[in-house]
Amino acid sequence: MRGWRNLLQHAGIDAGARTSDRERVNGREVAARETLVRFRDRVRPADLADLRARADGERIDQIGRTGVLRVRSRSMNAAALVAQLSRRPDVLYAEPNYIVRASGGNVLRAR
Repeated sequence: MRGWRNLLQHAGIDAGARTSDRERVNGREVAARETLVRFRDRVRPADLADLRARADGERIDQIGRTGVLRVRSRSMNAAALVAQLSRRPDVLYAEPNYIVRASGGNVLRAR
């Protein structure tokens, strides 16, 4: 179960996250202290070190081969983290890690 939860979490899908792991940005629920960031060019080790320092980074994960990084801060909330990283000229975009839930509906079952 833990493997699925990690996969869903990396994809931004809620898999039973605790309330303390969430916050609100512009009225939408997001992962607490996290942002998704993409650099304009290839990320160098020096870029990652600077990113970790500016974000008070607890963890930086690459999301597949998309070029997107998930950054988790020790101290900054999601809105502050997005604002801080968006100021960098080498960042293409930074946005909160929105929580997405699958809605109910018809469930397809294997026969």
